[in-house]
Amino acid sequence: MSKGGEIQLEGCFVKYDYTSFFGAEDKTEICRNCGPSIGYNFDVLNRIDSALAYLVSGNAQYFRGGEFGSIQGVAQCVQDLSLSDCQDCLTEANGRLRSECPTSTWGDMYLGKCYIRYADQGNLNLDNNNNNGDKRRGKGGKIKKSVLIWSIVGSILFSGGATIALFCAYGNCFNIKEYKKKLKKLKFDKKVAEKERDTAKTETKTAEKERDSAKTETKTTKEKAQKLEKERDSAKTEAKAAKEKADKLEKEIQEQLKKCVPFVPPFPPPCPYPPMLPMPPPCSYLPMPPPCPYLLK
Repeated sequence: MSKGGEIQLEGCFVKYDYTSFFGAEDKTEICRNCGPSIGYNFDVLNRIDSALAYLVSGNAQYFRGGEFGSIQGVAQCVQDLSLSDCQDCLTEANGRLRSECPTSTWGDMYLGKCYIRYADQGNLNLDNNNNNGDKRRGKGGKIKKSVLIWSIVGSILFSGGATIALFCAYGNCFNIKEYKKKLKKLKFDKKVAEKERDTAKTETKTAEKERDSAKTETKTTKEKAQKLEKERDSAKTEAKAAKEKADKLEKEIQEQLKKCVPFVPPFPPPCPYPPMLPMPPPCSYLPMPPPCPYLLK
């Protein structure tokens, strides 16, 4: 019996070995699948590159998936790797996938500790037309693979002492149903995010208009303030000049007053009054004369 083995199916991955492999990087290429070529349709190829770049840059998660227009993509690492090692593994897987499946409508790249895959939903009819004859055989193949994998697990459990790694649907493998649920949730989140983005754009435009209006008002207010400051400075200059002129005139007046003392004539001596004369005696009155004779006649 072999001391180590591994098998990679579409929905799960099993590995066992007597030597511990937890935490160790393994970039060995296990499986590669490339779909039919779509030619050099640069629009589709650019979208594929953008989708894979997004998956590789990721969100610091072991499982990464998303829809990018007609491109669906998913990437995953086994969780015994650190996130930095996971990033390295996915970067390597992406590089090999784009190198070996440069114009494929879909592609899978499985390395020892990670995988990445994509599919252009708009061109899957090309693949369906090419593979209609293989659908029935595909189902039988999956059954045989399931029997084989459980045979390996049974042998491992009875042999004992081996390091075993089982990565199943809800752990470290890609499960189609689970992925569809996540994809549906991602689509819903995308619509919500788009609505929030549109609302944010509207609010941003309104804020920009208010900002521009405030800038205009601020500019006008600033210009008025500058004009008032100039007028104030001009008034200060005029007041200062007037004060200097007044001080100069006052100084000149003081100097003139010092040079020119007005002449004030002395007061004349008081006039001597004559001595008081005594009053004359009263005049004596003569007796009345006798009446004239002609008057008597």
